[in-house]
Amino acid sequence: MLHFGTDGVRGVAIDELTTELARDLARATARVLRPVAIVIGRDTRESGSELEDAIVPLVFCAQLRLLLVATRVKVDLN
Repeated sequence: MLHFGTDGVRGVAIDELTTELARDLARATARVLRPVAIVIGRDTRESGSELEDAIVPLVFCAQLRLLLVATRVKVDLN
C-alpha cells in the first residue's frame, strides 16, 4: 500500500511505487507547486536509480534546477 506523507512517498519500489507513478508525481509537482529546483534523494537500493532515471528527464524538460542526493556507503574493514 502506498503512503503519502510529509517525508515523501512510501511503498514497495517498482511494484507499488512504479516508474510511471514517479513520473506522474514529478510532473504534478512541477505543474502545481512551480518550484525553481527539485531535490531527488535516494539510497543505495537498486530501485533508487530506476526511479531517479524516470524523474530526471522531466525535471530538465521543466527547466528546473536539479540537486541529486545519494547515500554514501562506508565500509569499515577493521
